[in-house]
Amino acid sequence: MDTRNIITEHSKIKLEIYKKYLKAYLSIMALPNVPYQHISVIDPFAGMGKDDKGTEGSASIAKSVFDELYPVFISNGKIPHLFLNELDINRFAKLKENVSSAEYINFSSDDANKFISNTANGLMGHALYFIDPFGYTQLDKTTYDSYLFGKNNTDILIFIPVYHIYRFLRKEENSEQLKPIAEFLKDIDISESSVKNLKTYREFTNVVADALKEKSNTHFVYYKILDNETSNSHYALFYISKNVLGAQKFLEIMDQMKQPSLFYNIISEPEHFRFENGLKQNQVLNNRQIYLGGIVCGLLPKDIRKILKSLEEEGKIFVKSLTGYERKRKAFPVDYSDYINKQPKIEVFWVGK
Repeated sequence: MDTRNIITEHSKIKLEIYKKYLKAYLSIMALPNVPYQHISVIDPFAGMGKDDKGTEGSASIAKSVFDELYPVFISNGKIPHLFLNELDINRFAKLKENVSSAEYINFSSDDANKFISNTANGLMGHALYFIDPFGYTQLDKTTYDSYLFGKNNTDILIFIPVYHIYRFLRKEENSEQLKPIAEFLKDIDISESSVKNLKTYREFTNVVADALKEKSNTHFVYYKILDNETSNSHYALFYISKNVLGAQKFLEIMDQMKQPSLFYNIISEPEHFRFENGLKQNQVLNNRQIYLGGIVCGLLPKDIRKILKSLEEEGKIFVKSLTGYERKRKAFPVDYSDYINKQPKIEVFWVGK
């Protein structure tokens, strides 16, 4: 939402991703076999819930998804929570007008650091944080390190204006509004000197992703760049998870969002070659290792199978069925269900002909 209380076009795409992912995330978490009873979605900068034109913001979107899935949660003995915080008193009043109360919603109007620490200290189960960029003015390094990056049961969606921050750190742009976000990036060891030799904001986005992996101690960090060339505006929505299934679900949402539009998807790295190089370097991998390596590279099971099929046809890999598994029609068992089955089904040998 901009200073006129209007949700901009890039934010609409971001919110569409948020809605799709939130529905997928909560649908999984509501299942009885998921080992968490308490499931929380936490929005420290919830805003007004809707903009002045009536367009739904993150808080309203979350409320609608929770309402849809609430009966499933209850029937499966799960306890959902939606934490909405907005420091600005006027926006907070609008938030409570636009988002009707429910027993699973907790409203607050606190400093975001206090809100996050209070919420996290009493948190049980699994949590998803949704964090907008200009809210970073309220967050400090300790909050990220202690309550966001350091938790194993936490997923994070962070929206960052990468182009403007890249130019700001390179001294090509100056804006008071960007300083707090630049400070956040410095907190994850991205400084002016570290971007000095980068040629594009897209290279810079990869640097941010790598820093978030290091800081969060996870391989599961992905992003979608939202480009609006007409206004020279480039944002990145980063996703951080410690859980492979959560990572897969986010990739599925990204795959659904590839349709052409004013904003389009930018692939962060050549995933195909990263995956193929992983096979070469390891020489022999079983199907569980291949699934995990594919997800880390940003590949869905369908993509992994496509690559493996091509490599087998080219004679670059040899596939061996393991005891208890009969391989039919040259299938590749690389789904999540195959991953959680502790007994590997195949081994893939790199031949490289």
